[in-house]
Amino acid sequence: MKRFIGLLAATATCVVANGCAFTSADEPVESTSSESDELRIGDTFDRIVQGRAFIEGERTLPLEEGGGPNDVAYADRVANAFARFHPTYVSNLVRHNQPLAAKGETALTPAEIHAYAVIREKMPQAKVDVVVTPVNAGNKLSKKELLDLMQNIQETVHPDIWFFDFFTDGDPDVVRAAIEWAHSTEGGKKKQLVGGHYFGGLADARGTEKADFYAVVDDACGHLDQDKIDALRKKKPVLVHANNNAQNDDKQICNGVKGTLSCHFLNDWSFAKKKAYAEDYASHQRSGGYKYMYNVFFPGCPLKTYYDSVHDVGPGGQRMIDVLVNLAERYD
Repeated sequence: MKRFIGLLAATATCVVANGCAFTSADEPVESTSSESDELRIGDTFDRIVQGRAFIEGERTLPLEEGGGPNDVAYADRVANAFARFHPTYVSNLVRHNQPLAAKGETALTPAEIHAYAVIREKMPQAKVDVVVTPVNAGNKLSKKELLDLMQNIQETVHPDIWFFDFFTDGDPDVVRAAIEWAHSTEGGKKKQLVGGHYFGGLADARGTEKADFYAVVDDACGHLDQDKIDALRKKKPVLVHANNNAQNDDKQICNGVKGTLSCHFLNDWSFAKKKAYAEDYASHQRSGGYKYMYNVFFPGCPLKTYYDSVHDVGPGGQRMIDVLVNLAERYD
């Protein structure tokens, strides 16, 4: 069953397993990591904001540049937007795709490290992730490549959570090793939550069995696969966000119109349509059994230029960030 934007999601009964987000009465339950009771998810997913400020060290929000490139001002503007939500989890701030190129290389730039620190200073209550991937441009990372990258990032920003794009598309043994390392205290680090996009079939978790959560996106037409969410949430908490695949803009078709949801969102959708999209997903979190990731700076099109809700102004001067904050206060 797929749910269409603007239509009521079918109410599903949630069977409480080790990661189920809600009970059948829609009451939150305490969820623990599948790896250790010391890793408690607690209120982590109560209110999630999503926004990408950097990819491979490049800034992705030109409207937040102000009068020109300035690492301090850029980080402050991004953090101030997130802080309005009083989030419990800030996701997607930094993404790094590639393995380390040379010995001694630092994966994250000083600007990324600074932005991460500002987020933590302004929102000490929130957990913050770093986005990585087990497969980049069709090439699957080896165990050494992925763990070296994670350890390098750990040394600079100590993320609370690892969020994997293409979580089910990498080598299963490599993914298992990454989860095991995240859940470990190797090198004196704290245990970290780990999860990511579940793009695979339900019959084969492809190495993600001990993850702490899964993320699901809608399709090119903005449809959610509710059956998939219902199946996954019996195992783990499920997060939902807007499809973000600008690289496929010339390959996807919805109702005879070529293009991805992310590119249509940025380039074609009206303010009213974007508002309805966010309200639909936010208002159906309980009945749909997922948590919505509020798209403050998300999705992107082209690949390294991201949506900016702060500067998206509708009729009467209403800003999209105000819409999103109001939705979070109402539904989270």
